[in-house]
Amino acid sequence: MWSQAHRYIFRQTALTLLGASAAFTTVVWLVYSLRFLDLLGAGGVSTAGFAHLVLLNLPRFLAASLPMALLVAVVLVFHRLAGDRELVALRAAGVSNPRLALAP
Repeated sequence: MWSQAHRYIFRQTALTLLGASAAFTTVVWLVYSLRFLDLLGAGGVSTAGFAHLVLLNLPRFLAASLPMALLVAVVLVFHRLAGDRELVALRAAGVSNPRLALAP
């Protein structure tokens, strides 16, 4: 069973992960969309076909961006916790460093 502190850290990490994954997925989508725009400009594919290609490749975009987003989310959350001295308060409450690392 997770303690209240672990639920708090998980919630903060999940919210940050959503934002970071949206940002990274957008960047990956823009890079790949430039390749698909060549097909659209050459007349080989309609606008609906372009949208269909982009949606079919969305899982691939997420697979490329989620590991980076998770790393950024964990680093940002623990940096904010350290900056607000919440890690000090958790350690004073008896939560060990390895237990804090298992939270997200």
